[in-house]
Amino acid sequence: MAGLVGRAPGHAVLGFILAPIIALLAVLVMGFVFDSSCRAGTDSGGCAMGAMGAAIYAAIPGALAGLAFGIWRSLR
Repeated sequence: MAGLVGRAPGHAVLGFILAPIIALLAVLVMGFVFDSSCRAGTDSGGCAMGAMGAAIYAAIPGALAGLAFGIWRSLR
């Protein structure tokens, strides 16, 4: 039980930090690879805002996934 209380919140914080970083980088890379207007600089602000939106939207699911992973690891 101590592992559950100690490790699960740590995994949640790690997911809360890592998921937005991964989402931000993934959206930026996909935007620059597949959308020519992001590379041209004409819509670079829109591409950046889309990437930031994805990062914001990924924070809570990342924390929940980290918490679920921490619970699963402590019960295993």
